[in-house]
This record gives sequence, C-alpha cells and structure tokens, in this order.
Amino acid sequence: MRPRWYKGRIVDFALQQLTQREDGEWAEVARIDCCHSTIHRHQFTFDGKDLYDHRVIQQIPKEGWDVVNAAYDAAGLYK
Repeated sequence: MRPRWYKGRIVDFALQQLTQREDGEWAEVARIDCCHSTIHRHQFTFDGKDLYDHRVIQQIPKEGWDVVNAAYDAAGLYK
C-alpha cells in the first residue's frame, strides 16, 4: 500500500496483492493504482504477465483529488 496525502486527502495510491509461491518467492497477483490520469487495475498471471494492462476503473479529472480520495475510501482501507 502506498498512499500519498495532501491537505487531508489521499491524492495518489497503489494497492497491491501478493501471494507466496511454493518456492518461497513472492508473486504479484493484482494491483490498483492511479497514474496516467486514471484509477486502473492490473491482473497478473503466475508468470507475471499483466492480463489487463491498465484496465480503467475511473478517469481522474484535472484537480481530481476528491475522486482519488473517494476511490481509496471505497476500497475500505481508510476510515
């Protein structure tokens, strides 16, 4: 989890899901983050290939801090 705060709101974040493989190595399963003016999702295969390659959840308008903050809140991680 990588939240960035500005004036009491989350303005940038990345939420990452990992799993530990049988060989002990960690592998990324999924990630939701915001960059490129979108909140988007990545879904990874066992070998690390990104199946979605930035599947857009929501566009972020200019000065869209409230949009980013609401999306982070919707994930249920900050109260």
